[in-house]
Amino acid sequence: MKKGIIIVFLLISFSAFTQNLSTKNKKAIEYFYKAYEYYNSFNYAEAVYWSEQALQKDKKFIEVYYLLSDIYDETKRYERKIKVLKAAIEIDPEKNALAYLTLAKTELITGKYQDAENHFKDLQKFDLTGAYSENIDRYLERCRFGIYAVNNPIEFKPVNLGESINSEFDEYHPSITADEQTLIYTRLIPSGKYSFDGSKEMQEDFYISKKVSEEFELSKAFGEPLNTYSNEGAQSISADGKLLFFTSCEYTKGKSPHGVSFGSCDIFMSKKIGDKWEKPKNLGKTVNTKHWESQPSFSSDGKTLYFTSSRLGGKGNNDIWKTEMRDDGSWTVPVNLGDSINTEGHEQSPFIHHDNQTLYFASNGHL
Repeated sequence: MKKGIIIVFLLISFSAFTQNLSTKNKKAIEYFYKAYEYYNSFNYAEAVYWSEQALQKDKKFIEVYYLLSDIYDETKRYERKIKVLKAAIEIDPEKNALAYLTLAKTELITGKYQDAENHFKDLQKFDLTGAYSENIDRYLERCRFGIYAVNNPIEFKPVNLGESINSEFDEYHPSITADEQTLIYTRLIPSGKYSFDGSKEMQEDFYISKKVSEEFELSKAFGEPLNTYSNEGAQSISADGKLLFFTSCEYTKGKSPHGVSFGSCDIFMSKKIGDKWEKPKNLGKTVNTKHWESQPSFSSDGKTLYFTSSRLGGKGNNDIWKTEMRDDGSWTVPVNLGDSINTEGHEQSPFIHHDNQTLYFASNGHL
């Protein structure tokens, strides 16, 4: 887990570090260190409590706001993150370039495009060294596009599939056969285990539903050999409904719940024989590497598998690749889809349309 978006503490010595803090209040400093200790042990509730105690002793203790920003980022409480960053900037508006950057990026991902644009412009003004202003024009372009898109919406009316598919839990990564009669998706369900903080641990399983009289019937867990005690997700079913590609991740070196693993997350395949699915098999080290491979999408002609990978040789963090299935069932060396698709950012969740001509995907690198 990433720690310290704004602040990274290298505590060579307590006394040396204390001299660099923005407060001299000993109680505030004591509470701050308690908060930081709880933060490092992932006890965010206590970290927030002691941070607030520190601020009661000194409301201008700017490092506390930075710590709270990190906590709220880890817990995805972005509205609170925005609030504490604004408080930090108010304390010292002309010496807070990194806070402006973090605030503007948070506003951008939460759809506050006008606020983000304003704060990116503030960053340009106060980042006198240019240390944080790299790619600022690209961020501003995204803000302006966001403002335009909100003011000029495209008509779109999604229809909820109802209680036969959706539940109190998260449902995602759906795929459907070419005849639109079979829907398979991932559901995040309680595993029956509890984490160190007492919260329920969750796991991913596949669910399936068939269409009857134009409506999908109540979905059922896929069952063995696809579902296990661990996570299965990001699947793609072939057009004829006889091949299922999905992602399974390594739990010990060289092993996943579905067998051999080459590292991180791998893509597996299962064949349907009659009414039963065979035990899944790893696609092999031609497709899978020690890096992350996931989110497969299989073409309707049964030849090409598109997927996301963080493997070496890409354009950015995650790229979209493709591999071809040979007549003997083996796979060709994957090919990067190139600059028209992949950027220096993240590209993922590819979906090849049944026309084999249209590729949908997610990106934070394209406008």
